[in-house]
Amino acid sequence: MKITLHNYPIFNFVLLGMLLWFGKYFIEWQNSYRIEAPSDEVLQVQYQDWARQHRVFPNAEQQQEIRHSELASRVSVAEALRRGLYLDDPIIYQRLLKNADFLGIEGDESQKISDALALDLHKSDELIRRRLVQSIELEGRATAYPLPEVDEGALRARYAEHLDRWKISPRIEFHHVYLSADNPNIQSKVASLQEILRSNSISDEQAYSLGDPFLLGNKMSLTELPRLKDTFGDDFAKALNEVAVAKKPAGNLASWVGPLGSAYGSHFVKIIAFKDKSYRDFNEVKFILQQEYVLELENKALKRYLEKLLDKYKFQ
Repeated sequence: MKITLHNYPIFNFVLLGMLLWFGKYFIEWQNSYRIEAPSDEVLQVQYQDWARQHRVFPNAEQQQEIRHSELASRVSVAEALRRGLYLDDPIIYQRLLKNADFLGIEGDESQKISDALALDLHKSDELIRRRLVQSIELEGRATAYPLPEVDEGALRARYAEHLDRWKISPRIEFHHVYLSADNPNIQSKVASLQEILRSNSISDEQAYSLGDPFLLGNKMSLTELPRLKDTFGDDFAKALNEVAVAKKPAGNLASWVGPLGSAYGSHFVKIIAFKDKSYRDFNEVKFILQQEYVLELENKALKRYLEKLLDKYKFQ
């Protein structure tokens, strides 16, 4: 007797059920790799945010980078959700509990989490989405390891290429006698104090007492020129630097000079120490260069990782 599938209706039923199940599973699997593309409205908002931060509207290339970054972010969230990375994350767990409490969901923690997940709160909460992106980025950066051995020659080349980055501005330590610009007799006081200081007839402490109180005191420790500009103004810092440079070769750093004008008034100054501009030594910044090298490799690995994820997903 010829055996056909028609003779086994139960078998047909089971086979059909399996085909339907696999078909449903395949469709769900396909759909898990489909993501909604960012709308023009969403991108325009991001362009505006970028413009507010950089004070100029992004050009076409920059807009493309912003769009690519948004696509990568959406893919990262989708991948993390598909793999259930939110299930064991303590930060996401606490966030879901907080959201459940806010919505008035009752029950113990397990019930609240279950109800929160059923409401898809883990998909709509922006903090959770950022956390999921971070999880994927950590995985991407981890693909850079084990790292190749750091080439010291390459580090030295990087150090030399950006030498200005390691520049140390001139530093000046000085004492000063201050006369406030608000003093009605400032011109006569300046002339009188100048004559006294030039005579070297009084001690420094006596000289300080002849001036007006200054909030930062009369003794300024070794300070870089940019900070002096911030504190006293450009004109004072420039004049002070010129005095320090001019007097250094003569070895006469302990005489009173001035008056030098500042944002506050007039100052007679005595240069105590001066260190001209210099550069931080390679060994001093070697660790920083190594860390930057590692970060560069991690960023490249992350970029490759995200590109592979982008290839797996379809935007619609």
